[in-house]
Amino acid sequence: MSIRYVSGGHSFSEAEIAAINEAYGDIEVIVVTPKVTLVPCECYDEHLAHEYLLSLNMTPSPKECVVASVKDGAMVAVMAVDSSLVELLRGVRGSVTFTSPLLLGEPIERGMLLELDGRIAFIRIYNGGLLFAEAVTIESDADLSYIVEKLNSIYGIYNMYAHVRGDVQRVMRVCGGCFTNLNK
Repeated sequence: MSIRYVSGGHSFSEAEIAAINEAYGDIEVIVVTPKVTLVPCECYDEHLAHEYLLSLNMTPSPKECVVASVKDGAMVAVMAVDSSLVELLRGVRGSVTFTSPLLLGEPIERGMLLELDGRIAFIRIYNGGLLFAEAVTIESDADLSYIVEKLNSIYGIYNMYAHVRGDVQRVMRVCGGCFTNLNK
C-alpha cells in the first residue's frame, strides 16, 4: 500500500489506521515536503540524519522528527515529518517505509524530471549522472518560472528532455514553451 503524505497537512484518523491494518501489508509513505535532501548511500550515517537537514538550513520544527528512506539505490532521502504521523504509524501491522518524490521514477541518462505537487516542486537533473536534486517551495507561477530559468542558466535544461509529473497543466502553462522537448 502506498500513502502520499503532505507534511503539515492531513493526519490519519483511527478509522484510516484501522483500514491500513485491515489491508495488512507493507506500507510506503511518500512524503511531500520541502525539508528533504538526498545523501549517497555510501556516505549515509543514520546517526547524522538530523545533521544532514541542519547543514542545509532545513531545521525540523519541534513537532517534526527526521526519517530516512531505505537504502535500495544510490541515494537515501532524509526528510522531516510530523512526529505524530510517525507515532501513529508505529501501531500498524505491516512494515512502514518512507520515501520522497525525489527518489521515485527511474534515473535517466540526460534530462530533467520535475514533479509539481501543490506548492512543492521536486526537481532532478541528470547528465551522465545526477547533477541536481532538490525540493523547492513554489508560492506562485513566478517562483516556478524563476527556478526553471535559473536551472537553465546553470545546466542548460531547455535543450534537454524534460519529464513532468504532478500538476502538468501548470508547468505547461508557466514554462512549457521554454523546453525543446517536454514529456508528460
